[in-house]
Amino acid sequence: MGSDKKISETLEKQLKAIGQKIRLDLLKNLHLSDTPLSFSDLQKSIMLSESNSVNLTFHLNSLKEAKLIWASKEGYHITDIGKQILEKVIDIEHIINKKNKNLVIRTSKYSTEPFNIKNVKEYLMREADMDPFLADQMAKLVQKRLLETNVEYLTAPLMREYINAILLEEGLEEFRHKLTRLGIPPYDAEKLFDMNSVEPMDYIEKLGSESSEQFLLLNLLPKELADLYLSNKITLLNLNTWSLRPLSIFLNFETILNNSFQHIQDPSLDTTKSYNRALNIYYFLQGLAPFFSNNVLLYNFSSLSSYIKNNADLTIFIRIFLSLVRCLNKSFQAKHSFSLIKSKIQQASQPSIFNSILLELKDYLDKSNRTRNSFLNLMPQILIDYNSVDKNDIEPLFNPLFLKYGSPIFFDGTQSLINSDLISSSKEILSIPGEIVLDKVLINLYSIAQESNRNDSVFFEILNQRVNSVFSLYDYKKKFVERKLKNSSLWNNFLENCLTYNKNEWISRSIKSISFLGLNEAVKSHCGIELDRIDSSQKFAFKILKTMKEIITERNSLYNEKFCLSQPHQGSYLQRIEERYEESIGLDINVDNNLSLLIRKSSKLILDEKIAIHRKFSKVIDGGFLVSVNNEYSEPKKTQQLFRTILGSKLPAFNIYYN
Repeated sequence: MGSDKKISETLEKQLKAIGQKIRLDLLKNLHLSDTPLSFSDLQKSIMLSESNSVNLTFHLNSLKEAKLIWASKEGYHITDIGKQILEKVIDIEHIINKKNKNLVIRTSKYSTEPFNIKNVKEYLMREADMDPFLADQMAKLVQKRLLETNVEYLTAPLMREYINAILLEEGLEEFRHKLTRLGIPPYDAEKLFDMNSVEPMDYIEKLGSESSEQFLLLNLLPKELADLYLSNKITLLNLNTWSLRPLSIFLNFETILNNSFQHIQDPSLDTTKSYNRALNIYYFLQGLAPFFSNNVLLYNFSSLSSYIKNNADLTIFIRIFLSLVRCLNKSFQAKHSFSLIKSKIQQASQPSIFNSILLELKDYLDKSNRTRNSFLNLMPQILIDYNSVDKNDIEPLFNPLFLKYGSPIFFDGTQSLINSDLISSSKEILSIPGEIVLDKVLINLYSIAQESNRNDSVFFEILNQRVNSVFSLYDYKKKFVERKLKNSSLWNNFLENCLTYNKNEWISRSIKSISFLGLNEAVKSHCGIELDRIDSSQKFAFKILKTMKEIITERNSLYNEKFCLSQPHQGSYLQRIEERYEESIGLDINVDNNLSLLIRKSSKLILDEKIAIHRKFSKVIDGGFLVSVNNEYSEPKKTQQLFRTILGSKLPAFNIYYN
């Protein structure tokens, strides 16, 4: 009992010693300092005047008598027992603060509310998928840390950052990853805000796109698949809408015309009727375009002549319709294309659908000051079945305006119809109302060559893994798009009424394109020399494509799928990859090459040799294949001879471009 009494007396003495705020402040200052503090240092730290120095001495002596501090020549020190008692006092302060402190949170709903530990726990359970016990522990830790600060006001984003920092400190990176906030940093948002070239709607779209892309990569896709994109090993198109909608569609124009013209009693059209009819089709396409990321190909556009017999009326209708399509291409990312199948190409003096398009192209070009690229973005892509072209009467096709600004694609029959994403329809196209392309995913072959280090077996092992990763990406894409569109009445009506699809089967019936990048770079890295310079390199390139095709064929056979191997296409997505390679390894692809080309630009092969290689590759790349031929001639006769040479090669599709 005597010892208990002695302990009680000592405790009483020490409690009296710390019973004044100034003495607690002295202990806290000594505890926080790594070195002894002099009398004047302590005086300054608690902001006492010179006249109060006697009082400070009194308080220091009281703390020394209680053995909470001690003094030396260097200054004052806190004792071990002083540290322990101070920690207990701070714990008591926390208990009191829990009852009295009012930390205010400004929520994302533009209102303020007091801090509530239950909200933190519910937030962790709901958004991080954390179990209740761990969420409770973390919420208490967050509260404890906050009470140790002098913060009285936090915005909701800062509160989330504070929670995330604690999760990282506690080694809970997986949960922290789930809570990553989406959006553009304030600095970047302000920079974008001040750019004169960015219109208000572009600004809003940019901010929304950033969030959508981050949501896909951080939350929707598993980490291993997202990392393939982030490391440029696999390329996804239209990242901001990848989880929301399919890539493109082939749509039989006759299906639209049937709906638009079925109630017409008088087949003749004046300007007003042409405008109204074109406007009806425009409204239909305007409603359809937001459901696709890239391309709406209206094939069989030449069927229009069956509905409008009078050539003058036909010309008026086409020119009005093309003007409306330019508005669509300006408003939506989806580019509209027209295909002319079995449509006779006539001399310019004779009226036809082709010449009406040519006339509109010329007039629009005369009235606009646009660059070629911006012009092509607005004008529809024209596709022509070259089997309908009279080889002895092809002069209209070589109008310089048409070749340079119309940038037509020529294809071999209805089974080789190809869109501007270089994906072919999988069926005899005239027999169906349309076909949807779910997406196109590209595998970076050059990155595989870097990883495999010239080991054939390792190269093809990685290639197999990449193709299977693409299958996995498509499995996720199916789930995301179905989840987003299944309850859309507009989408379901379109499937049922225009494509005659069951809403539950359209995804399985859609085309799923697999493509590649960097074939030339991969072959040169692996074999040491380009594919157009030596047979062994060409054989290796062919083996790569054949292996991809075999894996795809096996998948289609096992699961009744519609995957296809397509050629890479030109697009803005290439810029990101090329810049990344230039920065990381100094590979300047644009000097001599391009990741999307099958044969490098500086190849010394003559045209016939290039065509032979392309024909060989086209037998494997049967899901979309296009040969781009540079026209170096200014004389029309030489251009026509070039065209006849390519026509005779019977390539699936080709275009002629000017440097």
